[in-house]
Amino acid sequence: MPLDVVNRITIRSFVLGSFAVLLLVALTAVLVPVRSAIDADRHIQQIEHDVIPRLVQLDHIKTAVTGARQHMAKALIDGSPERHSAETTATREAIMEADRLIQRYRDTIREPQEQALFVPVEAAWHEWKAAREGVLRLTLRDYAAAAALYQVDAPRVGENVGSAVDALIRHQQGRSMAVARAEAHNIRQAVRLAVGLGAVMVAVAGLIIACLLQRVITPLVRLADAMRAMAQGALDHAIPGAQRSDEIGAISQALHAIKRLVAQKVREKANQELAVQRRLAEQAREEERKREVVIDRISCALSAMAKGDLAQAQPNLPAEYERISRDFETTIGQWLQAQDAVEYLASHDTLTGLGNRSLARRVLDETLADEPPYCALVAFEIDRLATINKVFGPPVGDDILREVADILRHVAHPQDVVCRVAGNEFCIIQRMADGPEDTRRLVAAVAEAMAARWDVARDPSAVALSTGIATYPCDGHSPETLKSAVVLALDRARQSGRGQICFFDSAMDASARASLRLEADLTHALARQQFHLDFQPIVDPATHAVQGYEALLRWCHPDLGAIAPGEFIPLAEASGAIVTIGEWVLQQACLAASQWSGDAFVAVNISPVQLQVLNLPDIVASTLRQTGLAPARLELEITESALIANRDGALAILEQIRALGVHISMDDFGTGYSSLSNLQSFPFSKLKIDQSFVARALTDAKARSIIRAVVGLGRSLGLPVLAEGVETESQRQLVMEEGCDEAQGYLFGRAATPGQTTPEQAAPEQAKRA
Repeated sequence: MPLDVVNRITIRSFVLGSFAVLLLVALTAVLVPVRSAIDADRHIQQIEHDVIPRLVQLDHIKTAVTGARQHMAKALIDGSPERHSAETTATREAIMEADRLIQRYRDTIREPQEQALFVPVEAAWHEWKAAREGVLRLTLRDYAAAAALYQVDAPRVGENVGSAVDALIRHQQGRSMAVARAEAHNIRQAVRLAVGLGAVMVAVAGLIIACLLQRVITPLVRLADAMRAMAQGALDHAIPGAQRSDEIGAISQALHAIKRLVAQKVREKANQELAVQRRLAEQAREEERKREVVIDRISCALSAMAKGDLAQAQPNLPAEYERISRDFETTIGQWLQAQDAVEYLASHDTLTGLGNRSLARRVLDETLADEPPYCALVAFEIDRLATINKVFGPPVGDDILREVADILRHVAHPQDVVCRVAGNEFCIIQRMADGPEDTRRLVAAVAEAMAARWDVARDPSAVALSTGIATYPCDGHSPETLKSAVVLALDRARQSGRGQICFFDSAMDASARASLRLEADLTHALARQQFHLDFQPIVDPATHAVQGYEALLRWCHPDLGAIAPGEFIPLAEASGAIVTIGEWVLQQACLAASQWSGDAFVAVNISPVQLQVLNLPDIVASTLRQTGLAPARLELEITESALIANRDGALAILEQIRALGVHISMDDFGTGYSSLSNLQSFPFSKLKIDQSFVARALTDAKARSIIRAVVGLGRSLGLPVLAEGVETESQRQLVMEEGCDEAQGYLFGRAATPGQTTPEQAAPEQAKRA
């Protein structure tokens, strides 16, 4: 079909024609099976009304003939007259029935082939009847001869009749089979035709769908894409179907018309926008030229302002930029103020108004750079400021800082620089002094002013100043050495007590260096096996019976020899090394005790730092498991100072340790921060009286009273009391009389190294000497 003819067919005509063709094919596919069903019904009717009745008639004929033959045979075989007469009568009736059936069948024959097959049946039947008549006639003369004759001819003649009837039956069966085969052939043909028509219908439907896709759906999708593109502003998108004359062509032509109108509007708008852009660009160029002039003048003004030439910092802008000129002048003023504020904040403390650490460092550097004949750096530290903040609150602490700053500012020379360098630390850089005497007068004036302001004896919020002093050039030639010297002097003043004054001397530096070296060596002492334990016996003062031993840590330095525990234990606590060292001490003490005979316990000191370790109960439990020591044979000694930092946490850890079965005793009871509330909060296993009370008890009645009071307190709480530092027989007698349950000291045995003598041997020997 030519393409122009196809394009002229409308969609409605195409759809209606397609559905008409499809309907025609469907009707054809339905009528063919209907026709086949009609033919099958006709053939079935033929078999039911013709073939089957005739087969039934032939079966009846065969049955009648067979009955006549049987009755005839019985009449000849049975020789009794009665039997012969009955069988003869039955034979005659059977013959008559057979004749009737044969006659009726003959009347219904319509086919020549069937007629030809029926003739032998009649002939054989007539022959059998003739033979029977001959036999019957012979029976009247000779019954035996008649029977013999019947036995010779009757079977053959009877078989001929049966064969003829069987042939006719087979003919009728063949007819029915032929009809059935014909009908099966017709059904197969109908099925093939129906399948073919179904395939044709599917093909026609597929062709219709393909044509719909090509002619309708695909063009509509393309038109939709074109409309979507036009809506988005893409006017160059192709619009298909303009050459068609159907509905698709009408839509395409309408879209082309809309596209032309939109394109025209777009061109008009673009021309208008182009004109506006040109006008705006011209205005922008003009503004840019003006801005360049303004920016150039502002840059010059900023450069002048940065150089400090404020006279040239006015930009002199055109009249239309008058507001910017005013803002610029305001900005210059604000900038100068902000610069002054930043410089002030960078070098001053906002709370006190004094200079800060940065200003102090800069002033000290500048002062020493001029190499003056004398200069002093005086450092002050407010004692108890942290406690006051906790008790009275930070506002009170801030007031104290401001008042101390006012005192220092008032006492210092106008040329001296006063600074606040830390939370509770101040310094004065004394630049106008002639020598140490002027520095002493300055410090004395500060002390007098502080005493006048706060009465330490009456005012609970009173503070004092610890003072450290380092001078140039005696104590250092550089700012760094001078600052290190004043820190050491301030540390020495702080250690000496509240409100002390300390000048730096070279011994402080040597002590600091020695302390640093000792701290460095301490970190490696455990790995280098420089530690060992000594054990001092704990005995009953009345019987000298050994109750247990206290494990004492000893450090044998390879260069310095034996280091006193009072020297290295504080260093270990400050550095945190005491945690590892304390764990080693606990392990070694329990291991040694596990090898002792008897039930003597071992006492191990626990540092306050160790009580801050949350897994200390696990460490104790693990040590007991590894060494096999019974928990009841381990006693941990703590001081009350260990409960100050975190009392609740420390008591919780001690409760876990006590739950293991380990005893816990309070060491040095009566010194430091003794508090009866600790005894109430935690049931300690023992109280240990500090050796300072035992040493003075023979000459100081107050010391003996304290021992008596502690023993009484222990008895009321059900706690045994141990007296430390028993070195003479008089002291033993005293603690025994006062009721101490246990005693410890050189009188009963010095601390012994396990390699020299075992604890079991050391105590009895000392007891004998005592």
